[in-house]
Amino acid sequence: MFDNLPLKLFSLLLASLVWLFVMGEEHSERSYTVPVQISRLADGLVLLNEEDYVVEVQVSGPRGILNNLSDNTFTATLDLVPYGKGEVDVAIPREAIKAPKGVNITRIRPATVRVHLDSVVEKRIPLKAVVRGEPDGGYEVRGVQLDPPSISLTGPETLLTQITEIPTTPIDVTGLTGDATVPVRVEFQRHLVSWPARPLLAQVVVVPHIVTRALPVVAAVTGTVRDGYEVTEVKVTPEAVVVRGPQRLVEGLTQVSAGAVDVTDRHSPLSRQVTLSPPAEQVSFPETDRVAVQVEISERQEEREVTIQPLLHGEVDRDFQRGTVQVIPDRVRLRGPYRRLQGVKQVDTETVEIGGARLLTVAHPGLRLPAAVERMDGGSTVTVIVGLEERIAHRTLTVRPTFKNDPPADLQVERVEVRPAEVEVSGPAHLLRDLKEVVTKPLHLPAKQGRSPLAGVDLLLPTGVAKVTPARVEVSVTLAPWLVHRRLPVHPTLEGALPAGLRLTEVVVVPGQVEVVGPRRGVEAITELATAPISLVRARATQSLTVRVVAPAAGLEVTPAEVAVTLRVETE
Repeated sequence: MFDNLPLKLFSLLLASLVWLFVMGEEHSERSYTVPVQISRLADGLVLLNEEDYVVEVQVSGPRGILNNLSDNTFTATLDLVPYGKGEVDVAIPREAIKAPKGVNITRIRPATVRVHLDSVVEKRIPLKAVVRGEPDGGYEVRGVQLDPPSISLTGPETLLTQITEIPTTPIDVTGLTGDATVPVRVEFQRHLVSWPARPLLAQVVVVPHIVTRALPVVAAVTGTVRDGYEVTEVKVTPEAVVVRGPQRLVEGLTQVSAGAVDVTDRHSPLSRQVTLSPPAEQVSFPETDRVAVQVEISERQEEREVTIQPLLHGEVDRDFQRGTVQVIPDRVRLRGPYRRLQGVKQVDTETVEIGGARLLTVAHPGLRLPAAVERMDGGSTVTVIVGLEERIAHRTLTVRPTFKNDPPADLQVERVEVRPAEVEVSGPAHLLRDLKEVVTKPLHLPAKQGRSPLAGVDLLLPTGVAKVTPARVEVSVTLAPWLVHRRLPVHPTLEGALPAGLRLTEVVVVPGQVEVVGPRRGVEAITELATAPISLVRARATQSLTVRVVAPAAGLEVTPAEVAVTLRVETE
């Protein structure tokens, strides 16, 4: 095993060197993903789209070297100093890719990257005060002054153009009752934009909250009117006026006083123009401080309870008669001048029309009240119920039997007899007026031909009809074969042959159809009729014959019984 060991080791070493040489010299291609870095910009410019640029770099070289490479082995650097403001596609030269020695760059994808360069400018932007909370009740924030009112921003021109104002941090004014100076900050973050740090102050101006409000105007009266009269109304025009003042004062007001009007020994209305006095200091009338006070004085009102009498007009329907008449309520309390109510014991309703009424009439008429008199219950109508009673009539009507089934297919109802044929009916007149007949309960038609008696048949009465005499009748039904009429074509029956040298060119049957009368089943079973046999043996020329139509079965009748048959014969 260990014979020639040095020789064997030398052979192994030689083989390894040969393999390494071959592998090292063999070339191959591979692609790597390489990030692109921006190295420099021209003065006064900034890169807006600071994104991660990545390109795919395809390289070639010895396989042994490429096997030890990764994406991080390569770097790509772009110099943007030659480029000015705006969007531009920058080519990536092969020199921008830093690769290991012995590795060649064969392709770069994409070959360009798009960059957006913008000018760096300085711009003053106004500040916007943001207020949070509410001052103490009755106060309001009139304004907020910021010191300084604006700040200077430095950044891309495109971005600064989009910024119109910068909000401050919330300025809390909760519970303030006067002016206050509050330090504030600017919480503004925008990429590529900067500003100098400096203290900011907010001057908050708080004043009493001035409100307007409409308040009712009230007026009083003094003194006593003339005996028998009374003050019925004190009216102020306008009924309300607008007041203006601090909220805490105005909210405590409920009305404005117009003073008092003296009505001593008055018996007629009077009017006064009044100038209002402010109800509190710092409160004014921004629209008007003049009102008119109207005092209504009228005769003293009395109250009295009287009965109600319904006033009816017309006659009820001829089939009815008037019953009990109710008025709800039957009494009413009235209020009005004493002289108007004196001697009034009842009042009439407005007219209630009952002409042609049927059953029940319910009306809601008003009351005929004396002038200046009104109801105390506030109602405008009463309910009048006129009861009607139906008039009972007696009539003699014909009885008509009804059936719930049809007769057998081959039979028909030939005759129906009812005994008695008429009955006496009693009931409300309006129901009997349009009643023409009385029907039986539905009967079963017999299944056989001939006369079948049906005894003890009940009668059906319309709803509301009280009585029928007699209550039952006898019915007999006669069934006969069902005769049908049908028109069928007539086919001539020809026998024998024409003599030699002749030929039959046409056969005409007049009429072409005849009527068949008979039992339904027999008639529906045939489709055409035939004539009696016509011999052709002796036919010599065109001829017309009167031929009998053959009845196909017993019990069938053919009309007409004969037809004219014309045979047209020509020489061949």
